[in-house]
Amino acid sequence: IIPALNMGTPKVIRNNAGGIFNHLIFFKTLMMPTSMSNSTNNTMLPEDIAKAINASFGNFTAFSKNMTDTALGVFGSGWAWLTYNPKTKALAVEPTANQDNPLSSGLGYSGNTPLLGIDVWEHAYYLKHQNVRAAYIKDWFMVVNWPQ
Repeated sequence: IIPALNMGTPKVIRNNAGGIFNHLIFFKTLMMPTSMSNSTNNTMLPEDIAKAINASFGNFTAFSKNMTDTALGVFGSGWAWLTYNPKTKALAVEPTANQDNPLSSGLGYSGNTPLLGIDVWEHAYYLKHQNVRAAYIKDWFMVVNWPQ
C-alpha cells in the first residue's frame, strides 16, 4: 500500500498506513536494551553495510553528519531515512514529512527502499530530551541495530 500512495489518497489512509509502516521499520532497526553498550555503535557495522556507506558517503562520519543534518532539518514532524536505490545500487539520505515514506513516489518522494529511519516527531524524544532533537539523534545512533 505504501508505494501506491499518492496525492489522491485520503489523509486518514496516508497517515495511518505510513505511521504503521514507518514505526515497524523504526522499532525493528533498534537494539534491545539488554544488548546496548556504551561504545560508539558504528563499530558494530557489518562489513557489507560499511562498504555500502563508504561507497555512497565516503565514510561513516560523513554519513552520520548527513543523516543528522537531514533529521535536524525536518521542519515540524517527520522522518529522516537511509534509503537504497535498487537502480543505482547507492544509498541516500532523505527526509519525509509527517508519516510519509520514501517508497511513495506518487507523493513526490524518490521511491527508494527505506532501510532505517529516525522518527523526528517530538513524541519520539520529548520525555528524555525535551525539545533537544540533536541529543535524541546522537542517542539514536547508539541504539541502531546495524546487523538487522
